[in-house]
Amino acid sequence: MKPIHLIATTALAALLLPGPATAAPIITVVARTGTQAPGENTGINFREFNGFEVGNGGQVVFGARVDPSFNTADGIWRNDGTATVRVAKAGVQAPGLPAGVNFSSLTLNASSGPYLDDAGRVTFRGIVTTGTGSVTNDNNKALWQGAPGSLTPIYRTGIAAPDTPAGAVFSDFFELVSNSSGQVGFRGFLKSGVGGVSTTNDVGIWVNEQSAGLRMLAREGSPAPGVSGGRTFQSSSGSGDVMPFTGLQLSNQGQVVFGGRLNDDTRGIWLGNSAAGVSLIALGSAQAPGAPVGALFDKTTLARGADRRFGVSPVGNFAFPALLTTGAGGVISANQHGLWARVAGNTLLAARESAPAPGLASGVNFSNSGANPFDGAEVNDAGNVVFKAFVAGTGINASNDSAIWTGKLITLQPVVREGQLAPGAPAGFVFGDLATVRPVLNELGQFAFLAEAQNAAGTVTRRGLWAWDPGLGLMKIAIQGESLVLAPGVTRTVSTVHGNFDAAFTAARSLNDAGQLVFSATFTDDSQAILKTNVPEPAAALLLGCGGLLLMARRHATSRGKRDSLSCG
Repeated sequence: MKPIHLIATTALAALLLPGPATAAPIITVVARTGTQAPGENTGINFREFNGFEVGNGGQVVFGARVDPSFNTADGIWRNDGTATVRVAKAGVQAPGLPAGVNFSSLTLNASSGPYLDDAGRVTFRGIVTTGTGSVTNDNNKALWQGAPGSLTPIYRTGIAAPDTPAGAVFSDFFELVSNSSGQVGFRGFLKSGVGGVSTTNDVGIWVNEQSAGLRMLAREGSPAPGVSGGRTFQSSSGSGDVMPFTGLQLSNQGQVVFGGRLNDDTRGIWLGNSAAGVSLIALGSAQAPGAPVGALFDKTTLARGADRRFGVSPVGNFAFPALLTTGAGGVISANQHGLWARVAGNTLLAARESAPAPGLASGVNFSNSGANPFDGAEVNDAGNVVFKAFVAGTGINASNDSAIWTGKLITLQPVVREGQLAPGAPAGFVFGDLATVRPVLNELGQFAFLAEAQNAAGTVTRRGLWAWDPGLGLMKIAIQGESLVLAPGVTRTVSTVHGNFDAAFTAARSLNDAGQLVFSATFTDDSQAILKTNVPEPAAALLLGCGGLLLMARRHATSRGKRDSLSCG
């Protein structure tokens, strides 16, 4: 564990001021273990949680397991701010299928759902029992969508796959994504041996449109758009990502972004929709925008990684880190890492290793301190960027060499930095190494991130969740060691905080475009809770303060019959 020293430079301290004083956000309980699970028999309680997302309307969907532990008990619940209802559960009837056909399992995790749209509909992948109602291993998997009580299977294995030859049928669905309007995209597998399908062309990407239905955007073995030489998408036979497509993401306006692998092992990134098709954004061995002539994206590392996601904004803005090939265009090992942003239809260089780090002293440059120093960046519709990066140079050492930048590409500033006092942490605690931090960004320009704070000696750490707002600056949401009031007479001490804050590896969102933030916490007694808060608005925080906000929220909660207690942390 690295010892941390306070940042002493006056100009730097001014840059990193957290902004106007704010009250701690009010935290409400969505669900907690040890309490009755809605839809279950009396005494059947939540036991653990897995996967959650918040919609722009404030509704929360989450996966959970219930007691008794010896049963298959995975389920999905939705909370609308007033009540929690069960959506689906293993062992119960699967809607839209013959009587007696039950769910056998549900896919519950941050990268595969369940998902929630702004109308409150839930989307998820499930597997059903075989042997009843003509269900076999060829048709026992499906994607369901709908509000509680009105679920329907929208796509099922064994059905014809659109835009493929006659006889080709789906055999499974992976990397499911869904947006705020309920549009669905997925990486689909085709059954080999029928419809001309073999192991060389059995994977594709499909997305649905309200007017056109389900359409295929790309398929293994097919020519890759924008690529010369007749090259095709193809799976790998070696190490690394073995799929021809990775990192699928779907924007709220139907823009799809994904990484792909070609049959010569070149990697690329594509963007588009099912109506207009997809276009090439970046390709290995091709000129890197914004870099000197001759500086090329590395052939085999661009968009590599089976779980990598691109946080794409509603209109299709996104960012991606990349390596440049050494030996051409002035590229050497000391400047080969970079970050590119797709903004308003243009791909722009946002940051590059060895280039000056905006907002820091002269002689302080971006540097490489890991596999990719710019991993996990995001861009919103307004062109605001957030990313974590490393620096080196004058006055830089292991105690202050990582930071988070945000702003437009021409006005980037570091707003969180290793060695900076961590708001809401114990006195004297500062942010530790930010190497694994990957913030998530919303359309208000707010972002949230998980990080560790530690004492100056680096001997005591506290993992916590922080949010940053353009007007309010930095604020603590929850931190290890603090006590939260979860219900009247129920107080628990936070052991660790979790969330879908890894922009590089998740599709589910913890921060919506209204500034609502959902996360989970494990407490020192091993109980868990899913919690929700609003990043405070400047006027409310400054005029009311914590006590006023609590009183106002409690009155509002009482008028709606809610009994969960609230806490300023």
